[in-house]
Amino acid sequence: MEDLKKIFQEKYKELGIPVPSLHFVLGSLIGLELDKGYKNSQWEKRGCLAFSEVPGLNPPSAPSHSGCYTYFYHKEKHKSICFQSGRLHGYEGWTASEVVRTVTGPCQAGTNRFVLSNISGGLKAELTPGSVVAITDHINFTGQSPLVGLSKKEKKDFYFLDMEKAYDAEITASIMEEMKKQKLKVCLGVYMAVLGPQFETPAEVRLFAQWGGDVVGMSTIWEVIALRYLKATVSAFSLVANPACGVGSSVEIDSSLLQPCFSSVMRSFFHFADKQA
Repeated sequence: MEDLKKIFQEKYKELGIPVPSLHFVLGSLIGLELDKGYKNSQWEKRGCLAFSEVPGLNPPSAPSHSGCYTYFYHKEKHKSICFQSGRLHGYEGWTASEVVRTVTGPCQAGTNRFVLSNISGGLKAELTPGSVVAITDHINFTGQSPLVGLSKKEKKDFYFLDMEKAYDAEITASIMEEMKKQKLKVCLGVYMAVLGPQFETPAEVRLFAQWGGDVVGMSTIWEVIALRYLKATVSAFSLVANPACGVGSSVEIDSSLLQPCFSSVMRSFFHFADKQA
């Protein structure tokens, strides 16, 4: 962890930027719209850092996950932000502790506010493709946690992490406001996390909905757990890409129909960053 911290800090010095005040994680397909978000803004792209350039990080194998950090600098406010395009997943064969290194490294290097995003399947008929769910809580159905064995590895007293307020309500509300300005359909909801890579069965989808889930996906919650362990502030958003099995006529994802939604999400993130910088 200490080695990762130094690598990120050295990158900030190389680019001539302060420690990023915000770190955005862009899930499947969302990162493809990154360049459209900062056009006509005060944010200047300063450089990139690929996962493959960082010892201890693994390049993603999942489609539409480039595995790259892109750094932006605000010319007037002298602040920087980071957009992480892509992430690792358990279904690729990585452990929970390996998956979260992509965010715990930047956190250890000084960034303490994180906005995570993903695409998901809607567990309810009203959550149609293009809808956005601001995550207020989650259900971890993966059976895994990045904290397993951590106290032994770090030689610390065992720590039971309180997850009651894992998602920051203030940041979530601010970003929702920006999304509504972009005419996005956004609501609050619960994220159901599964390991994957197979989609859920109709019986599982019915069960998850009965449990209180609104969307289902295969990422994000391990990052949330690890970041809350490090006392970072976290907000997360799930973009509905398809109806879950049995909810609609097909689970196929049509990325061309979702592209306008992804572009609007990116603009929302940059507008939020403008006000926070």
